[in-house]
Amino acid sequence: MKEQCANADFLSQIMRHEARIDMRNTMTIGDMLCERASNAVVRSAFVLLDAQFDANGWPRFIHDWLKAPSLEVKSALITEIAIEQGSPVGRYAYEKVSRTPADAPIVGAMSYIERNGDGAILDARLAVCGVADYPIPLPSVDEELISTNGDLDRALSKLNVSPQGDHWGSSDYRTAMTRVLSRRVLSQTL
Repeated sequence: MKEQCANADFLSQIMRHEARIDMRNTMTIGDMLCERASNAVVRSAFVLLDAQFDANGWPRFIHDWLKAPSLEVKSALITEIAIEQGSPVGRYAYEKVSRTPADAPIVGAMSYIERNGDGAILDARLAVCGVADYPIPLPSVDEELISTNGDLDRALSKLNVSPQGDHWGSSDYRTAMTRVLSRRVLSQTL
């Protein structure tokens, strides 16, 4: 699978963050896609990779799926998932803040950067979880990274999230952690 899909290593690492091994051995990717938690790590990876899939014979992008009504999601039969192949020279990173290292993220961020042979950024992606009802991409940050060829400060100036607070973290905390984690993952991939 490595030769066929450069994203395979990244996805296998991310799946280890989703659940304990006993849970992973009984879950399918479809189960993970139906999970409605705002901090679901595998769903964040699918947002990052702009996944498409077929549910009940209806092909759709991950963004449409995440906005679908719960009843539709819970009754869906997912038969196919497609992600971009990715580049063998692309770089991935994932960071989170949580109560303990084994816990689900309170806020999480992941990024993907691909450069050409001259060092110019061809593709940049940033996705975050724990700041909205579902994991979200941040295309304005992506576009700024590409147009400035990696000016991290200018790109992060485009970061705009307004999360709800809860017992795990206030809105201000989640916003601050989004900025910190985004800087970390983008620094790693740049």
